[in-house]
Amino acid sequence: MSKTVTKKILPNDFRDVLDGYKTFELRKDENDIQPGDTLILKEWNPAEKSFTGLQVEKQVSYVLRKCPEYGLMYGYCIIGFVNDSVDLEKEVPA
Repeated sequence: MSKTVTKKILPNDFRDVLDGYKTFELRKDENDIQPGDTLILKEWNPAEKSFTGLQVEKQVSYVLRKCPEYGLMYGYCIIGFVNDSVDLEKEVPA
């Protein structure tokens, strides 16, 4: 059963995801995210400590975890997502 996971993302990274240059996120391995899940990335403005109202939605295609031999620290994962999914850049209530 797939689920939806929402995370904060900084403005520069948000723009790179939206433009299709960045197709992964390095994150703490929480939420037991799996391929097929939906990842919602909400743009976060650290200076104002608030959401900007923009978000992008991606379908998770791959999750890499538990491989310290490649430098991935315990407790972290790399979440790959489909680049050709429908992006929803939209204003949402903060």
